Amino acid sequence: MTTTTTHQDMETDRQEESVMPPLTVQQPSMLCESSANSSQALYTPQVKNDLIPKINQEFDSLQKVKEFYNRYAKEGGFGPPKMIITDQDLAMTKAIASALPNTLHRYCMWHITNKFSENINALAYKEHYEEFKNCIWNSETPEQFEAGWVQVVKKSNLSGNDWLQNLYEIRERWVPAYVRHIFSAHMTSSQRAKITHSFFKRYVSQKNSLLEFVTRFERALARIRHNELDKDHKDVNERPNLKSMYPMEEIMSELYTIDIFYMFQDELFQNTAYKLMAKSD
Repeated sequence: MTTTTTHQDMETDRQEESVMPPLTVQQPSMLCESSANSSQALYTPQVKNDLIPKINQEFDSLQKVKEFYNRYAKEGGFGPPKMIITDQDLAMTKAIASALPNTLHRYCMWHITNKFSENINALAYKEHYEEFKNCIWNSETPEQFEAGWVQVVKKSNLSGNDWLQNLYEIRERWVPAYVRHIFSAHMTSSQRAKITHSFFKRYVSQKNSLLEFVTRFERALARIRHNELDKDHKDVNERPNLKSMYPMEEIMSELYTIDIFYMFQDELFQNTAYKLMAKSD
């Protein structure tokens, strides 16, 4: 039996599910604004013509689809991500382990910490949650976390809690102390889903009619776009305040957005605030 998969079919399904009219997607250019902090940089993979996905392109099987896009990714210079963050979905865990064996799969910290109140008794949550949180976030090494966790569990009389025991058994998938060697830009949660949920809860509700939903949604998007344009304008036309004569600080002020630069500036000054003290034996 021959399986046919087309880009047109997927596009049709997407359009039917969308409330808003479909967008026209144009091929972005390889280079754009010269200012790195303008947030306008786009990347287009440079591949051979026979590897460029085309509308109405057909494949004989799902395996052929996978092979084509793997070749496309390899030719375009893409590689597997170093880390993926999801919730604790078992099917997703198995799929990532099979498709991306060299990628670190972490579980979302936000989902885990929000379940503490549901899975430990109210008294223990009230008295000991801050200790659990401190152990999770402030442990610098796996050994420090493990010792602290055992201590808090014992102190809170939760040694028999199955949920906590299961969390401890998969600690390498969610505790920050186990993944500090991998750069993640402070991402500890499946932020795309979390931010999407927060967005809709803020602007719409189940009581809204379809017309009200679309109206509120468009207003929310307009507000977000205005804020983004305002930030882009500041990044392009304003310069952050420098605190030193370090060449590095000046260079980074031209490369980073203003918000990220001030984070870098704080880190820079914290790392230059140490004092060297001579100690005699």
